[in-house]
Amino acid sequence: MHSAATIPTPVRVPRRPSYLKKVLIVDDEPLFTELVKTTLDRRGEYLTKVVNDSTTAIEAAREFLPDAILLDVLMPDLDGGEVSGLLEKDPILQNVPVIMLTGLISNDEIGEDSVATIHNRPALAKPVTAQKLVRSIEQCLVGEL
Repeated sequence: MHSAATIPTPVRVPRRPSYLKKVLIVDDEPLFTELVKTTLDRRGEYLTKVVNDSTTAIEAAREFLPDAILLDVLMPDLDGGEVSGLLEKDPILQNVPVIMLTGLISNDEIGEDSVATIHNRPALAKPVTAQKLVRSIEQCLVGEL
């Protein structure tokens, strides 16, 4: 008697739902990046990647191909302005919206609902509320910020 051939079960590779927006978070403070990542991930609308070393930000962005980048201003090695300049020169990344994050300004200075400009990019004061962060990302993605 012949045994029936075993047909392997196809392996399903999980895919990123097309509605998830990819956000790269670049900041040298691991606790801050983890907080931002958790905040965005819990919304179920974002796929996030964290980079805590500014010298690897461009490489990570080229691999991840984000829809938006959150970029700290003050970092060792390359600061946010230098990374922003490299993004502007990169043919793959030059059109990715960037939101600068910084402790150099305060919400008292710019207003709770306002956004500053640093290096010709929209900038949010740290700490930033989840509501303001998400609103700014969404506005950036549609070209309103």
